[in-house]
Amino acid sequence: MPSNAPAAMNNAPAAMNNAPAAMNRWEATSHEFTTLNVRQFDTGVLLVTLDRERSANTISAQMSREILRLAEAVTEDSTVRVVVLTGSGRFFCAGADLRDPTLGTPEWVSLGRQAVDSLEALSVPVIAAVNGPAFGGGTEIALACDFRIASEKALFSVPEIKIGMLPGAGGLTRLQYLVGPAKARRMAYSGCVVDAAEARVMGLADEVVAADELVDYALTRASELAEFAPYALAAAKKIFLDSIGMPIDEALAADYYTLDHMATPEQVQEYREKAAQRDPAYAKIFNKNG
Repeated sequence: MPSNAPAAMNNAPAAMNNAPAAMNRWEATSHEFTTLNVRQFDTGVLLVTLDRERSANTISAQMSREILRLAEAVTEDSTVRVVVLTGSGRFFCAGADLRDPTLGTPEWVSLGRQAVDSLEALSVPVIAAVNGPAFGGGTEIALACDFRIASEKALFSVPEIKIGMLPGAGGLTRLQYLVGPAKARRMAYSGCVVDAAEARVMGLADEVVAADELVDYALTRASELAEFAPYALAAAKKIFLDSIGMPIDEALAADYYTLDHMATPEQVQEYREKAAQRDPAYAKIFNKNG
């Protein structure tokens, strides 16, 4: 566990206890989801649980449809500031549902790719709280998130090579960008399983925490992010994603354009005032600069 985790965790139970069970919008739409469990806290954090525990949270066509529907709803809801994604039971996600009758069809493949891409495309930060094994598509879902906080019981693998296949939803590309080509090739060519400790060392996991603290810890991290200006977080995410593969001069030009157009002066002033309320040091700076 990182050195600062215990202090952060001390605040997590209080944050959860003070939060309502769910906000009205998500209470009204929760019946639409059969493979996801969705709960929003008054901090602006949306907790999404892959909820096919009996099937190791494997990805069915229905789950892909629901992830797409969820992404659309999050995009339309300005009260959602950060998403935390985890799995129910022992698994985060064991990959494709091999019993899905549409498995391998063009529709199934397209749905899976769109679902994973939709998580990455969200303008809000997405934190994967990887509670257990994330195999195949499970690792691909985690890779599409901005951060991966792993339980000590988490495992990562892209084992498709063992059955003559490869990850089908952008896993190899995202894995290479995240951990570098050498480590990505080792995982892809061998189908090996990487435990939480190794994932932390290679950069696949950002943090590793105790299994019974994982979700509370991820919610605390998410609540911290949710305090910051949503336009700045969205702009930062856009810059990171858009600059991938760009020549440096084009990347910098896009960076500057996004930065210069990310907010109105009124929005910037609003979050300066909030920063001043949060930290007296900012109040002195902003008052001095008028």
